[in-house]
Amino acid sequence: SSRVLWTLAVTQFRDIIHTVFDSVPAEDVLFLVQSLPTNYVQRVLDFLSKDVEKSVHLEFLLLWCIHMFNTHGRYIMKNRASFATTLRTLQRSLLQHQGDFTKLCDENMYTLDFLSASGRSTAAALSSKEGEEGMATDDPLTMFDWLGPQ
Repeated sequence: SSRVLWTLAVTQFRDIIHTVFDSVPAEDVLFLVQSLPTNYVQRVLDFLSKDVEKSVHLEFLLLWCIHMFNTHGRYIMKNRASFATTLRTLQRSLLQHQGDFTKLCDENMYTLDFLSASGRSTAAALSSKEGEEGMATDDPLTMFDWLGPQ
């Protein structure tokens, strides 16, 4: 019974931390990180590394990470053994996001290539149709005349 209550309390506490964290304006992140005592650096990085895995606010989290590393980098390097697990988790999550973005960009490039080729073939078909009808013109907007008056 006490374990269940403890689990609920911890879960609610995490939700509160997450809510507070998300409500911080981006322009205040640097000030907060600089004001952070070194004994909280590990906890904040733990939170960031776990949140990066499932958050859609990647840019905001990366802003926190950059400021954490720029401000507390020497402390982290000096105590790298205690930060190793946290940094590996953060790295794994960021590499997963990189892979997702790479895949998305590749798909977008294929879609753009398809649309570009489709547009060229449509324009070529319209210009050949105009050539057959003797209506060839230098005005590129006339290829849309078949749409009718707008």
